[in-house]
Amino acid sequence: MKQDVLFENKRRGQIKEAARNNTLVLLPVGILEEHGPHLPINTDNIIAYDISKLVAEKLNDKIPTLVMPTVWAGYHGKELADIPGGIRVMPETLFHYVYDICESLIRNGFKKIAMVNGHGQNPAILELVTRKIADEFGVNMMVTYPLKMIGSKEGLKIKRSPEGGAGGHAGEEETALILALRRELADMSLAPEGDRCMHRTKFFSGDMFPEHETMSFGYFSTWAAQGSRSGVLGEPKYATEEEGRRFLELIVGNYVELLTEFYELETQEVTGLD
Repeated sequence: MKQDVLFENKRRGQIKEAARNNTLVLLPVGILEEHGPHLPINTDNIIAYDISKLVAEKLNDKIPTLVMPTVWAGYHGKELADIPGGIRVMPETLFHYVYDICESLIRNGFKKIAMVNGHGQNPAILELVTRKIADEFGVNMMVTYPLKMIGSKEGLKIKRSPEGGAGGHAGEEETALILALRRELADMSLAPEGDRCMHRTKFFSGDMFPEHETMSFGYFSTWAAQGSRSGVLGEPKYATEEEGRRFLELIVGNYVELLTEFYELETQEVTGLD
């Protein structure tokens, strides 16, 4: 029988005991926004929350783990804000809201907190939260992104679309994950041909699993680089449920490895230089 890993289902005494046992807390973060005509606007929240639960159930054999309710309203730019289904908050609002949640967890006694972020425009804001939390409370948190937990080389072996088809928003990889997690919410008869990213250089991959060599240089919006006629970045028609299950296996396995390392890591204090 699987353990109940949901924070909100616990009673006061159980929360106190969980904190005493140094329980790891996973905080899913996403957004409501359009994901093409074929996927639900809740896609990013589903990916963050469902994967958090799968990971927690796996980890609980050796690490006590709880999953928080999802922070369902994130930040995105005007490109998506003006499309039906977009519910966003300003960057400052997201920062303060998530900071306050994490502060509350720390006041409850939790010291190991990892965010599972399902939305591509949230990370910079969430990383600022972790830095302020570290300064204020000496608690070092982690920001993670499920799609990055696949690994570009492994993802390239699984994906079926031409380069640019796994573009990061309602394309092949997100569509495959929703087919594996919540098949009933996807309507593949509505999946468009998509907008495969054609802007691809060593500085801009245009694909979650690029075939060409790339290097990281900083942030630049994929929407600004190519735009989208369909609300999709990629080629969703290539996605299958089986492909999604293979992605999930990699994601969950890598999360278990990463979070085990994070949980066991002791924070080193810097006391000054000689």
